[in-house]
Amino acid sequence: MGRPGLENHPKFRRAMYLLAETRAHIRGHLELLWAVAYECGDPKIGDVTDVELAADWQGEPGKFCKAILMCGGKNHAGFIEELPDESGRYQVHDLYDHAPEYVRKRMDRELARHQAGKTLSEIRAEAAHKRWEKTNANVMQTADTCSQTDASVMQMDANGCKCHANGTTPAPAPAPAPARARAQKEGERAKTADALDTQIAKLLELWNAVPGIVKACRMGKERRKALATRLKEDADWWRLLPEALAKIPTQPFVLGQNDRGWTATLDWLLRPQTLNKVLEGQYASNPNVHRQGSGRHFNRESTTEDRHWHPPAKDSPGGPSLFGTVADDNQPPGDRPEPTGAV
Repeated sequence: MGRPGLENHPKFRRAMYLLAETRAHIRGHLELLWAVAYECGDPKIGDVTDVELAADWQGEPGKFCKAILMCGGKNHAGFIEELPDESGRYQVHDLYDHAPEYVRKRMDRELARHQAGKTLSEIRAEAAHKRWEKTNANVMQTADTCSQTDASVMQMDANGCKCHANGTTPAPAPAPAPARARAQKEGERAKTADALDTQIAKLLELWNAVPGIVKACRMGKERRKALATRLKEDADWWRLLPEALAKIPTQPFVLGQNDRGWTATLDWLLRPQTLNKVLEGQYASNPNVHRQGSGRHFNRESTTEDRHWHPPAKDSPGGPSLFGTVADDNQPPGDRPEPTGAV
């Protein structure tokens, strides 16, 4: 987050001048750019396209990156700087010095991880294994304590039967908790978490290798949950993933070539029907198909709606459909609400 007085800094005023944008717009783009670095704990952003995608720049390609690179003036760094050993790739200038405390701690952990030569999935697997060992030890200790307690309060009566120290016959004790079963279940859960961590690391690697899409820095709780759901509900999802990712660059619609400038994200990939739609080529643009108004194609003979959606032509007259109004018609297939109104 920018500090108070950021708008009065010479670099900020130069960026406003070079981009001919308002203070609110410039600050908003910078905050979005910094948020990507904060989340990763790494000042490196990437090339010109990565920088402008991170900042959600919708203007002329390359203009924003050049402006925040040169706004520092001669012999001074701007808001970003070129990596010394990687030409054409950029990082946030002095991120560690200006980042919040939680980001600096995250960066320190990342540095220690790199120095130890461990991957993020390996560290998570070690932590999961330690949790499992601790849980298993606690369960077994509780079971042993209960057994010793029962033995200490019991004694034999004259007939050789067990009874309490006061001579009364004990009531039937409830069935003991299945301690070993719980420990085994915890172990299986830890192994499942380890396997998911491995798949998460591989998914991020595969996704970020696809050109033209919005890069992903981390998974987070919601993305982990969505991936686990996909793997549970579709046994072939993971096997078909590389094939679908290879087809994304051949489908311009998901690379930003649409009326809204929308570009595919990892959250989009993890939706239930996305993989099938990509494999079937439903996001490939077809310039020979034009829609009338804002409605979809309609087969009057069979009264069946054509589900194959295409982006509207530039000269489409727009307006309400004969079959109802369709809200936000430029959304990707599967994300738009169903038409309202009666035929």
